[in-house]
Amino acid sequence: MGFTAISFLAIFVISSVVSVNNLREEFTWTRIDYDWGNRRTRQVDTEDRYGSYGGLPSRQPQRQHGNSGISYPTSDSSLVGSYTDANRRPGNYGGSSNNNRPTRRPTQNQGASSQNIQNSWNGQQGNINRGQGQGGSSGSSSSQSRENYIYQNNIPMGAGVWGDKLFITVPRRRHGVPSSLNYVSLSSQNRHNTPLIPYPNWEMNALPENYNNTNFDNSSLSPAERQRFVSVYRVAADSCDRLWFVDTGRMEIPNAPIQIQSPKLVIMDLRTDTVLRQYTFPESDLRPSTLFAHVVVETEPNNCNNAYAYLPDVGGYGLVVYSFRQNRSWRLTHNYFYLEPLRGEFRIGGHTFQWNDGVFSTALSPSNNGRRDLYFHSMAGSHLYRVPTEILKNETAATRSYHGEDFQVVGDRGEGSQTSASALDQSTGVLFLGLVNQNALACWNINSPITDISIVQKDDERMIYPCDLKIYNDNIYLLTNTMPTFLYGQLDYDVTNFRIWVQNVGEAIQGTRCASGSGSSNGGGNSNRYQGSNSRGGSYGNRKNHGTRGASNTRPNFEYF
Repeated sequence: MGFTAISFLAIFVISSVVSVNNLREEFTWTRIDYDWGNRRTRQVDTEDRYGSYGGLPSRQPQRQHGNSGISYPTSDSSLVGSYTDANRRPGNYGGSSNNNRPTRRPTQNQGASSQNIQNSWNGQQGNINRGQGQGGSSGSSSSQSRENYIYQNNIPMGAGVWGDKLFITVPRRRHGVPSSLNYVSLSSQNRHNTPLIPYPNWEMNALPENYNNTNFDNSSLSPAERQRFVSVYRVAADSCDRLWFVDTGRMEIPNAPIQIQSPKLVIMDLRTDTVLRQYTFPESDLRPSTLFAHVVVETEPNNCNNAYAYLPDVGGYGLVVYSFRQNRSWRLTHNYFYLEPLRGEFRIGGHTFQWNDGVFSTALSPSNNGRRDLYFHSMAGSHLYRVPTEILKNETAATRSYHGEDFQVVGDRGEGSQTSASALDQSTGVLFLGLVNQNALACWNINSPITDISIVQKDDERMIYPCDLKIYNDNIYLLTNTMPTFLYGQLDYDVTNFRIWVQNVGEAIQGTRCASGSGSSNGGGNSNRYQGSNSRGGSYGNRKNHGTRGASNTRPNFEYF
C-alpha cells in the first residue's frame, strides 16, 4: 500500500508538463466578449468589480454574521479576490501571500453603499411550457448594453457541443455579465477571442430592468421575465437533440446575492432553438446551500419521453432525479455525497486554500442489457462511487432511508486526485477526469482496477483548473479557466486565460492504461484483488460503506465550481 501511494504521487508531481497525446487548443480567450449586434457599443475600460453603474443603487457586499435565516455560500457563484475574512473561509484570499506572479489589476471604482439583503427561494413558476422564438431579438434590458458589461466579471464555467454549436456558459457571479447561456460556431474561422453569441437570443438572457435596485421584489416579475435565464453553470445535450441545464435563478454577488427567481430545470429543442419545458424545483428538493452546477441525462433508445436527469447538489450534499415523462423530481441523501475532510486541501496556480464541495459530477456507464451505473464523486474527495440508475429512477427505492448495498465504493484515486467534471465515453468505457489539483486530464477504463489511472495531458501553465468536460462524436472537449487566480488573485487580461481543448478519444488514450481495459467489467469494484498493486493511483481494498460525513447541511461558506 505504501509503494502504491508513493508511485501515485511521483507520477503526478514529477513534471509540470506531461503530454501523452496532445490535446489541441481549439478556442482561446484572453477575456470574454459578446457578439453585440446593433446594441450600444460604448467601450468600458474599468468599472467597479461589484457593478455600480448607471447611477443605480448597487447591492454591494455586506458580511452576514451568525446563522440567522437562510445562509448562502459565497463561492462558484460568488467569489472575489479581495474578500479576506479568513475566519469564514480558510485559505489565502487576497493573493498577497501566495507568491504568485504579478498580475494586471483593473482600476477599482467603489460604488454605492452596502445593502442588507434577505434571501429566499420564493418559488414563482410562471407559464413553464411556453416556447420561445429563435433568432436575435433586439431586447430592451439595460443589463445587456456594453454600458453594463464588465469583462473582469465574465468567466466561462461550462462547455457543451451539439452540431456546429459549442456552448459556453458564463454564470452570473457578479454584475456585468450580459448573457449566461451562449455559443460559438465550431466552424468559425476566428479561434481566438471569439465573441460569444447569446442562446437562443439576447432576450432570453436578459435580466429584469430593476434587478439591481434595493427595492427589487421577485414576486413582481412578469410571466415573460420568469422564462428568462439568470445564471447557468453547465449544460448537457442528449441523444434526442435536447439541451438540458439548470438556471439557478441567482445573481451570486459576493455576500449580497440576489435571488431573481427559483431554481429551475430548462429543456430546449436544439433543432428549433425553443424551450420545451421549464420545471421549477419544489422546496423539498432544495436546501439552504443548494447549487446544481452539473447535469447528466439518461435517455432510452427510441423513447425520448422516458428520460431522466441526474443533478448533484454540490452545496446541499444530495442528488436530485428528474423524470421527463412524469415531470416530477425527487431528492436522495447518502453519506457518499459529502466531502471528505482529508481531501479538502487544494493548491492550484500558486494559491493554497480549502474547499468544502460535496458531490460534484456524475457520469453514466455504457448500457448493459438496459442497465447502467451512475459514477459520481465529491470535489473535496478522492473516492469514486457508483449506483445503478434503476435504483435512482424508482422514486420509492431512491428515497428510502437505508440503501444497503445499492451504493458501491469503486475505490480511492489517491492523494492529489480531486476532480471537477468527468465524462464517460460510451464506446470505450473510459472515464475522463479533470484533475484540478494537478492541472491535468486523466483517464480510467471502468473495466480495469481503479489503480490504473493514467494522465492524458498535464500543463501547469496552460491547463490551470479544468472545469468542464464533454464527449461528443468521439471527441473530448475540455474547458480550462484559471479559476483560482480569478478568485484569489487577479487575472492578466493581456494573456490567454480560457481555453477549449479538443482531441479524439482514441488518440487521447493511445499508449495509456485506458486503451486496453482488463479485469472485471464491474468497473473497479471494492474487492481486495487490487490491494498491493504497484500501479499508479490509490487502492481501496475490501472496505465497505466508507463515506465521510462532513459538516451539517447548513453550510455558510463554500467554494463551488
